[in-house]
This record gives sequence, C-alpha cells and structure tokens, in this order.
Amino acid sequence: MENGSGTKGPAPGSGRRGGLAALPRRVIRMLGRLPVLGRAIGLSAAEVSDAAELESRIVVPVYHTWPERSEWNEIERGFTTLAEEGLWMSVLDRLRGVDQSRQRFASGRRYADCALSGALRNVTRHLGRIPDVARAMAALGPIQSLHATDRRDYMPAVLVARALIEIGWAMRGPMPPGQVPPEAARAAAGYFARAEEIIGGFDPIEENSPAVAETRYRLVPGIAGGEEHLRDWYEDWADLDPSNPEMLALHSRFLGPAWYGSLDEIEAEARRAVARAADDLGEGAYAHFWRHPLESEPEALARVDAELFLRGVRAALARSQSQALANEFAALLFRLSLPRSTEQREEVLRNAPARELFARGFSEVLREHVQELHPPTWGMSETAVRRVVAAEFDADFAAGAILRTGPAGIMAEMPGDEDEAGGDGQGGAA
Repeated sequence: MENGSGTKGPAPGSGRRGGLAALPRRVIRMLGRLPVLGRAIGLSAAEVSDAAELESRIVVPVYHTWPERSEWNEIERGFTTLAEEGLWMSVLDRLRGVDQSRQRFASGRRYADCALSGALRNVTRHLGRIPDVARAMAALGPIQSLHATDRRDYMPAVLVARALIEIGWAMRGPMPPGQVPPEAARAAAGYFARAEEIIGGFDPIEENSPAVAETRYRLVPGIAGGEEHLRDWYEDWADLDPSNPEMLALHSRFLGPAWYGSLDEIEAEARRAVARAADDLGEGAYAHFWRHPLESEPEALARVDAELFLRGVRAALARSQSQALANEFAALLFRLSLPRSTEQREEVLRNAPARELFARGFSEVLREHVQELHPPTWGMSETAVRRVVAAEFDADFAAGAILRTGPAGIMAEMPGDEDEAGGDGQGGAA
C-alpha cells in the first residue's frame, strides 16, 4: 500500500522497528481492516469483513467516473472536436471566455485548464512515455499558422507556447532541476526558449489573462535563469486568480527543497495565499498550498500548522460543496494519519500529534462532507475504500450498523432505525 511519502512500505514481518509499533490502537485497528495488513498486525481473519458484506452494509453511492470528471471529459472532448474540425475561431472565442471569467468547476479547478487540454489534445496525444516529437510538431502546425496570422491576439500565442512547453516537459521529464540528465535538458531547451519568445510578447496583467500568466510561469524549469523569475511570475498569476488550486499546488511544488525553495518558504507563502484569497478561498488556500508538500516532503509535518491546515480543509469544502474535493481531502487525510514506512520510532512519536489531528480531520470529513465514494481518487480498489470507511465506524460497524449517506456525510444507522431514517438513500455504483 502507498503511504503519505509516496513510497512502498516494508514487507510484513521484516522486523523494522518504527511505524506500526508506535501507532495508537485506533489506527492499528483501521490498518487491520485492510487486506493482508490485518493479519500482519495480529488481527484474526474473522475480523476482516469480506467484500460482499462491505457492499451490503455500506450503502453509499460509488463512482469511478463521477459527475465533475464526466463534465471535464465532455468539455475536453468538445474542444478537441472543434480543433479537429478546424473551427479555430470558435476555439479561441471560448478559450478567451473561460480565461477572462475564471469559470470553475465545483472543486475549484478552472474550465480554462480543461479547455486548453482539449484544444491541444491532437498535439499532446503524441507525448506518451516515448514522445514522438515530430508528430507532435506536425499537429501543432495549424495552431502556429493561427498565431502567425494575428500576433496581437494572446490566445493563439498561449496555445502555441503551451504546446511547446508540453513537448519540453516530455523531453526533460518531471524531475527537479538537479535530477534532469544534461542531454534531456539540452534537448528540451529549444522548445522552452521558443515558448518564452512567443508568450513574452504579452503582459498577463494588461491582458487580464491568467492563461498568459500560467503559461509564462510553467516556463521556469526549462529556461536559462528561470529560477530568477519564479516568484515574480507567480505574483502576477496570483494577482489575477488568487484562489486557483492548480496554481497553489504548482507553486508549492516548485518551492520544495529539491526545486527552488524550502519548507519555511512554503509555510510563508501558504499564509500569504490565505491573505490574498481572503474574499474567496480564504484559509482553504493554506490547505491547497500544503497538499503536495505534505505527501512529498518527509519533514513537512514538522513545519505545517496542522490546525490551520484542517481549518483550511473545512473552509475549502464548505465553499465548494464538491464531492470530488471531499474525496480528495478525505483520502489525503487518511494517508497523512498513517506513518511513512521510513519513520523510526522517534519520528513516529514526534509526528504523532500532527497525525492524530489529521486522523480526526479524516473522521470529520468522512462524517460531515463525503456523500459518495470515488475509489480512483483514493488510489485503492472499491473494496479497500469500503474497508477504510468501515474501520472509521469501527464500534458501530461491529455492532451491526449500516453505513449510509446522511444529510451531511456518512452516518451509522443501527438495526431497527430504518423506519426513522426516512428512506435508505442508496445510490448505484457508476
């Protein structure tokens, strides 16, 4: 099973001291509900419910493709179709509209990201594990012609530059600067440089365009001296769209110790993000800013303000009412409540207070916000997610309770309470 660090845990019975040895009994019992681990920590097989029982007693809608994901896919396909049919004026008009309006999904993600992805799909489909740059550049031809026709319009420039940046990233890889092979960096450099030349002709503030600001910001790892522009270019993007969760997540990644910053700077910028987004996302910005570092940086737990993070989760969920986001935060908090496989006993004890707060936060999100389950978001099978939910309601579930969607989140209904519940609230899996 993956843990909060993104690394694999040691094999059961390996004899390492740490992790499980210092866990609270509540967390041990939660782990025990997961396949294999239950036996590894001494729980009997009888205590691990089978899949059929879990399905019959956890009456909560399960979606592998949930409404927001379906809407995203539909919009993306729509822009891909328009591009394939050569209806570029319609593509450009619609892209400008979603960019200027900052239109968003319930989770906070921007329509512009989805639309750009669809418009560039004919280019990016060639950038798989082994990029076919020649075919990607051939597919870019019509967009380059569009830009050449009118160099005063920022949107064709955004499309061309973003495509070139995607090609550059495919060639250099996703690694931090110090880990990119020199030959890969050299191969990608020309594409980033051309993208910088194209998008550099537009000022994002003058154009009132988050898309211009984002495109320029994404150049940073691929151009000479990019680190010198990182913070200024982020400021422009943040001034234009301060509550964009993608922006907050990307900047916190680039501020990681392996990239261009430190955990101290992440903490400072997360608090600045709260102030900047005071009229919209508010403390939710802090939670979005720390999401990536908490899973990628081993020392992040010692630096994050766990209580502020949880207030941010509450703020983000209260504002969005998004089941996609509720599942994302529930899954994240579950992972953060468990020790990393690399933690020794001293680290487990040091991190215990923060992990206990995250465990309480997980319980709160599950009981007050989650009304459907999205297994792909959790990175688990449907049965594994049901086990996690059952373990959170451990005493009630052991007593025979049915877990179902309540007015806010998931609730336990004891046998005999069905008539008072006013219906079963069951939803079908999708």
